[in-house]
Amino acid sequence: MGSICAVMKLDDWQQEVIVTKGNIVLRSGRQVGKSTVISIYAAEYAAANKGKTVLVIASTERQAYLFFEKILDHLVKNYKSKIKKGKDRPTKSKIELSGNTRVLCLPTGMSGYGIRGLTVDKLIADEAAFIPEEVWRAVTPMMAATKGDMILLSTPFGKEGYFYDCFNDPAYTKFHIPSTKCERISKEWLEQERKRMT
Repeated sequence: MGSICAVMKLDDWQQEVIVTKGNIVLRSGRQVGKSTVISIYAAEYAAANKGKTVLVIASTERQAYLFFEKILDHLVKNYKSKIKKGKDRPTKSKIELSGNTRVLCLPTGMSGYGIRGLTVDKLIADEAAFIPEEVWRAVTPMMAATKGDMILLSTPFGKEGYFYDCFNDPAYTKFHIPSTKCERISKEWLEQERKRMT
């Protein structure tokens, strides 16, 4: 993925995320580029592997679909020939690729009941800190047979819950990127936000 880093001009931490294997937990401020880098990660994984299922979840439909659109955009720009057409063309919740790999996108709701029963190789949870605890009991068994990986990304939300626990779990590679470390976010804007929140 080195060529991607050059073309996309990813930040140093984004380049590190792109090459990380296994479980990842990414905690950051808003607008630092976490969904951008993980959408690239997901698209590259889907394009490079056959017979895999990637599942993107978020607590709300809007969040899930926005993230999904970024994955599709990267695939269209870089791997258009691998995207199936006709009756198997992309929908707002599914991308099918040659090699029988698919990317699914589903909102979890409050319980995750509606997404039970899937078998998943890579699970990506956007704004994971805001996904209800009951959902995790529904989705984690999806990787029991595949021994798949989880990528959790979120802005912080308290010091308890599944996302918080994973950030302190040695089985995950952890990234913490505060907004103050993002060059695209001005100090003036951060100061205005700090005053507004106090």
